[in-house]
Amino acid sequence: MIAINFLLLIALKLHLLHPFHVSVCDMVYESDDKHLKISVRLFLDDLEDALDPASGLEPYDISLDEHWELTQRLLKDYFSETLQLKVKNKSITPIYLGSEIEGDAMWCYLEVQKLRPFNEITVLYTTLKEVFDDQENLVHVRVDGIVKSCRMFGDKNQETLIWD
Repeated sequence: MIAINFLLLIALKLHLLHPFHVSVCDMVYESDDKHLKISVRLFLDDLEDALDPASGLEPYDISLDEHWELTQRLLKDYFSETLQLKVKNKSITPIYLGSEIEGDAMWCYLEVQKLRPFNEITVLYTTLKEVFDDQENLVHVRVDGIVKSCRMFGDKNQETLIWD
């Protein structure tokens, strides 16, 4: 009985530490250097759930050094499917640069090079939504210091942000 109560207490604490599913995507564009720099923050356990089917490993632990190269390949493919951008009605493809682990999260970095100045961007961002029904994805785009934000949740996967 004590062991069961202990396990229930551990499960409750884990749930309280990570009770919802959320990611944050930050994009920064400066007209001077014409690069859209993208950073995405995801919880490691959520990301493992998303990448696990494609990994072919049992168990798949994203933080293990021997899985790092595979994780990078999987992330490159994953973001090409779950993060799509359009500027001036033209699709632009971010280049996956790499990632790093910080605590219980992973920062992933992407970039679009040689992007001409724009005042409108359409973001299709479905990261982790295939895994979690309650997934929320926050997107912040800073263009020349002016930030526009949106929240993708439920059936909402796309938003067009406009700078006047």
